[in-house]
Amino acid sequence: MGWDRWKRIFWLAAGVWLSGTIILQIARINSRSYSTILLIDNLTTLFAVLSIAVLVLGVVLFSRWVWQKATGGKVVPGSRPSADRPRATAETRPLPTWTARWTALVEYDDEIRPAVEKLLPYGAEWVKRLGEAFFALNEDRTYLSNIVERLLNEAKLKAANEWKALFTRTADGQFTTKESLAILLDAREKGYKLGAQSGGAFTVSIGSSTSFLYSNEDIRRFGHILAGRPTSSKPAATTENGKWRSQTGKLVCNYELSGLPPPQTTTSLKIECSVSRYLNGTLGTHLRFYLTPYLYLIPHARPFEDHLVKASFALGLVADGSGLGTETSPLVQGGMFEVNASAYEDDPDTVVLGIISSRDTALALKTLAIGTVLTLTLIEHETEPLLYPLRLRLNGDPNFAKLYERLQRSA
Repeated sequence: MGWDRWKRIFWLAAGVWLSGTIILQIARINSRSYSTILLIDNLTTLFAVLSIAVLVLGVVLFSRWVWQKATGGKVVPGSRPSADRPRATAETRPLPTWTARWTALVEYDDEIRPAVEKLLPYGAEWVKRLGEAFFALNEDRTYLSNIVERLLNEAKLKAANEWKALFTRTADGQFTTKESLAILLDAREKGYKLGAQSGGAFTVSIGSSTSFLYSNEDIRRFGHILAGRPTSSKPAATTENGKWRSQTGKLVCNYELSGLPPPQTTTSLKIECSVSRYLNGTLGTHLRFYLTPYLYLIPHARPFEDHLVKASFALGLVADGSGLGTETSPLVQGGMFEVNASAYEDDPDTVVLGIISSRDTALALKTLAIGTVLTLTLIEHETEPLLYPLRLRLNGDPNFAKLYERLQRSA
């Protein structure tokens, strides 16, 4: 504690002692109660002790002042304010010898620099490990190529494992096959940028074009496109109908499918497309999918109510073939769409699915208008899906685009 602080304590204590003593004396003169007078006497005793402390401190401070005057004003150690004391400068630790030397070698040595450049794409960690090994072997350059080769193999293996971890499962909940991983790796080597969305879909981008892959089948189809091979347009299951027709102000398409994998080998699907004109003159399109049966798809969940609620799964619709690889025509044509779901009042085992977003509806219409074979899937959003996987291959109808234009004109 500095002398300046002791000065402040002295003046504060002196002020308290002087003002308190005066107040107590005035109170004692005006008091008529014996108990009050006794209390004042006790407090006076405390103030007497305080006065002794003030007196002692005052003597010490006065003696210090006299001594400073007698010694010519030299500063007594501890009296300088903390703000005026010279601050100790923090000692800067020198870099370890090998680190400084390694930095210089990386920058200026014509043999070390190419070795570092091989490891640098995998991160600074591998460059540091190269330096540690190099100095551990007493800078013997005969070991340099061997060190670089081993570290490079380790770095590639670690990068490959981290990359594969992003593509462990497809959006439909299936493990990514070795064939699919090989296709994705080939795409990356050919300049495509790969990513994984939170919903599980894989993205494949090049330039301004982005394709979405939701299953191993989508990846296989993308692999065919990547290799320049035609994709199969034959549906996996037997289909009937699949032709769009006009019906009382809307377009309807029916499918009767058989040969599906158990537990449900047959199913019916009806797709409805309707157009309405709003008060402001704009047109709105609505797509609804009627699927029968559906209760086997949600064995651990309650059936849907007879009013629309947002489903816990997404509806996928992808057309066979490939686009031009542009933003308006991606290689994989289609997408995953959030849907509302409700039970159909005429049939308790029929579910009605309606695409929520107008933007998604526009993409679904564009997919239908391609006219090639379609793949319809239902994919659960949760990481542990309760939905039984559904995958339907549907015949496309090239006439849909013309029928839809006619429906818009008549709205």
